[in-house]
Parts: sequence; C-alpha cells; structure tokens
Amino acid sequence: MGRAGFVSGAVYAQNLQAGSISKTLGGTGTDTVAVTFGKRFQNTPKVVVGKTSSAVTTHYVSSKTLSGFTLNIASSSLTSTATYDYVAMDDSFN
Repeated sequence: MGRAGFVSGAVYAQNLQAGSISKTLGGTGTDTVAVTFGKRFQNTPKVVVGKTSSAVTTHYVSSKTLSGFTLNIASSSLTSTATYDYVAMDDSFN
C-alpha cells in the first residue's frame, strides 16, 4: 500500500479501491450486503457509498475492516433492486 492525500484540490491515492453493489431488497426492514475488497488494506479504510438507482432507501456502512465492510440498506416495503457504487481509501501516510 502507498500514500494518499490532496494535491491542488484533487485527491490522489495508491490505496484506493472502488466497486459496485447490487442488492434485491426483501421488503420492509434492513437488508445487508457483505463487501470484500479485492486487496486487503494495511489500515482500516474510509468508505464512501453512493446510490446509483432510483430505489428509495436509506443506507449506511458498518463493520469496516481491513478486508471489507457491511452495507446496511433500509427500505419500507420495497422489493426492487438497489444499486450502489463505493470507494474505499486508506488515507494514512505510513
């Protein structure tokens, strides 16, 4: 793993991973998706998730580890597919 930071207002990172998540929701309540990174981080990364579908949901990240995280998706009586993109970055300078 390398370094990450800002240069002239832009983010640069060697410890950057990104991906997409698709989850068919089961109706009322909270569904979870376990996401595994392609390569293990050396430090617990920052994770940002953005919704890319029109499904009406609330989402949050939990259980961040060196090798992945859990995406929690709350919906009310929704049985469609929700899609998300994520970026994970280790912003330490070790």
